[in-house]
Amino acid sequence: MVSADPNSPEALRLVHQVLDRARSPAVPNRVGYLEALASGKDVLDVGVVDHCPRAQHRSDWLHDRIVRTAKSVLGLDVLASEVERLGHEGYQVRLMDFTDAVPEGNYDLIVCGEVIEHVPSPQKIFRSATRVLRPGGRIVLTTPNPYFTRRIFDSIRHVSRDSADHVALFSPWNIAEMASREGMMLVSYRGVLDSGKISTFRGYMSSWLRPIWLRFLPPEMFCETMIYECVIGD
Repeated sequence: MVSADPNSPEALRLVHQVLDRARSPAVPNRVGYLEALASGKDVLDVGVVDHCPRAQHRSDWLHDRIVRTAKSVLGLDVLASEVERLGHEGYQVRLMDFTDAVPEGNYDLIVCGEVIEHVPSPQKIFRSATRVLRPGGRIVLTTPNPYFTRRIFDSIRHVSRDSADHVALFSPWNIAEMASREGMMLVSYRGVLDSGKISTFRGYMSSWLRPIWLRFLPPEMFCETMIYECVIGD
């Protein structure tokens, strides 16, 4: 412990050092990045069922992409009917709430894609992760970026495009603190700079101006999603 006072200059300096070391370049595609991270690893995928059943038929369904590249994958979710259906389709899935229980075995990588913002006890995700990660393993979480420019403007206007069942949004500072409370360390965080199809004039102008804005503003301001990676500390 650096100081008993969490607001002391020493404590705040330590947090800033962790965040400065962990800050990483943005990537253009969330699913592609996680797919590469899972390549050749034993993976635990938490929250495999997407927001709606038809999402599993899309080419960018995260769990299927991980299955295609990982050495082995076990998926977890709390939606009984969807877990049963995926099991019938040949996926290795289990009905389990990762904040309350963990499966047997150990894993190189835990993937929590767009999960932590939905759960009432996010700290338990890190606690469970320490029980099943191998030495040198990591947990990677993706979640909406609270400082995304459009999200800030929408909040000011009292509108939201976020899911109705989101209970919290998380900054790098929050993730680093929750990880540290379980003996873990935030080792990387990065935004996702969406380079997908532009369908509106507003989107076209935003995309055209973005290289100019990026000269003066942090890239995370233009990232709707953040990716966080944590490992068990020394």
